[in-house]
Amino acid sequence: MSNIHYEIFIQKKKAKDWTLHEAVDGREKALKKAGQLVKQSTVAGVRVMKETLEPDTGNYLSVAIFQEGGSTETKRDKDDVQLPCFKPQDLFSIHARATITRVLEDLLDREGMTAKELIHRADMLESLQATGTVMQHAIQKIAVAQSTSDNVPVAEVMKQLTVLIDQAMERVFVDERDDAFVKLTQENFHEVLTQVADKSDSEYYFSAAIAKAFSSMESWTDKVQFLVALLRNLPTEEDPRAIALISIDDFVSEIMAGSAGLDDLMGNQEQLGDALMIMADLFLGRIDEKKAGATPGLVALSSQFAEDKLPNSKTALGQRILSELNGPRRFCTNDVDKEVEAGRTLAMRMVLCQGKHVALEDILEAFTNRSKRLVITEMVNEYLEGYDEPDQQIQRLMKLEENVIGEENKRRLGGFVMPLLTGHKTEAFFVEQEGPVLRRLTEITKLQKEVTDSSFADNQKQEMQDAIDTIAGQVVTKAKLFEAIDGRKVSNADKAMSFLRILNSNVLTEGELSRKARVQIIKYIQTPNFSKDLMQVDPSKVPDGSDKSQAVMSEFKSLMQETGTGEMLNRNTSAA
Repeated sequence: MSNIHYEIFIQKKKAKDWTLHEAVDGREKALKKAGQLVKQSTVAGVRVMKETLEPDTGNYLSVAIFQEGGSTETKRDKDDVQLPCFKPQDLFSIHARATITRVLEDLLDREGMTAKELIHRADMLESLQATGTVMQHAIQKIAVAQSTSDNVPVAEVMKQLTVLIDQAMERVFVDERDDAFVKLTQENFHEVLTQVADKSDSEYYFSAAIAKAFSSMESWTDKVQFLVALLRNLPTEEDPRAIALISIDDFVSEIMAGSAGLDDLMGNQEQLGDALMIMADLFLGRIDEKKAGATPGLVALSSQFAEDKLPNSKTALGQRILSELNGPRRFCTNDVDKEVEAGRTLAMRMVLCQGKHVALEDILEAFTNRSKRLVITEMVNEYLEGYDEPDQQIQRLMKLEENVIGEENKRRLGGFVMPLLTGHKTEAFFVEQEGPVLRRLTEITKLQKEVTDSSFADNQKQEMQDAIDTIAGQVVTKAKLFEAIDGRKVSNADKAMSFLRILNSNVLTEGELSRKARVQIIKYIQTPNFSKDLMQVDPSKVPDGSDKSQAVMSEFKSLMQETGTGEMLNRNTSAA
């Protein structure tokens, strides 16, 4: 580790504790990541501390080089120091272990262990103590966060933390020397449980026995399979069974929460989307030997998750999935189509995961955050790359809309659709191109139907529908379609039926264009001899047992109702 590094702290809510988010080597890298956190608007404050190691003392000199938001109160006196842990036993709690995982992440990943294993193994604690600077740096990280939160001197927090940690470690050293820790095996499992069940700190001793067993295991898969084998051989007695379940669940939950253990169990997954699909299947207990890429460790765990025997572990896995969903990594690098498809598939899978371990609200929030990235300019441009024609681009954006959630995200996406619909290039594409006018109108009407069925906000949707209707109207005007029908040397009844059939065949868009067609039909209906002439019109189909006049009258009534023309006629008649 270099003599200088930078630590990024976040404050999730105002007047709440500052939490260490990440430690990085470079100043510019730290400031860039801090800026990204500020833009995410999910934190109340972000702070970057420059940490300089003083070789003579082994201490770090801390200087704040950036802060956005958060509290800026002055330090209180050292007598006001109140540590989150008050006694050595507190360092074995779930919250303390989470902090240990955060500040010693590199060490734990390198050694292939979790915080729970580390704090119960005398050999690893002795090694950690011997390194000096690693331990000192870890304490420094915690002290800076505590000092910033409570506005008390860093040195005093470090002093008290050091004393507390030394006491906790000494307890483990003494118990190891006194042979209080038994190496657990599958054969002595019940015997060890019986021995520790009567002790006041039974879970501590049983966890130490598991940690001692882990010392001879080389992989995460070995450890997981060992724990699952224990689960399959639980004693029937209530107290020993409860001790084993709590301890085993703690070990597995830390493996699920950490990156190294779970990544090793899943094997090499180059794309985050593939890894998340495996995590979701594991959460749902759907991984068996037949599944492609299923490792023995995953198969063993999956069966336990299916039976919900490891509640804390399922919760940890769920939170790990949510963390990755909210994280900056793309599901599929360099392929936005696969990115969108992976998001859709994962969303459907995660809905099945919602329940007591993962809240539906958290799942929706995570995918809303994901959707936010799909509607930024860079991503939209990448998504449209290779699609040059306006109709292709609009279709692509409508497909993207199906995979975006969140009102604000829909609004932003609409901001890309509207300029296309109202642009000269789109107008020219539909109006000026050659080809049958009815075919072009059918394409435009289908596009309007997609907008109607979309989840854009009502006002934005109406603007899009009107814009598409305007384009269709320009096509009809240039082609003189209405004039062509009106100029035919046939009766007004025949012309009315032509308009009705066009309306009913989804050729004309809803809006002003369809209204004009209905108005024209009503004009024909109100002309003399319309009913008589209607009987002479050829019907589209003559049902069995019906004559020609009955068929056309039945068709006319049906079309009037289905196209909304009859309702418009009734309103006009009532108004008159």
